[in-house]
Amino acid sequence: MLATEERIIGPGHCAVLQERKRDFLVYHFYDRAANGVPTLQVRPLVWDREGWPRPAPQSGDSSPQN
Repeated sequence: MLATEERIIGPGHCAVLQERKRDFLVYHFYDRAANGVPTLQVRPLVWDREGWPRPAPQSGDSSPQN
């Protein structure tokens, strides 16, 4: 579901947080832009028509969404 991309290196240890009617993907990664500092990120999960989850696209800014 996740792969290294741009500043996100080695994302892993994923969990799903369900809050009311929304789902979020919670995971950690090493932040390339911060010299590899371990970082926690929370992104909304979206579901396709067949019921498969995927993380929502990151916002337009370059900072991780925590």
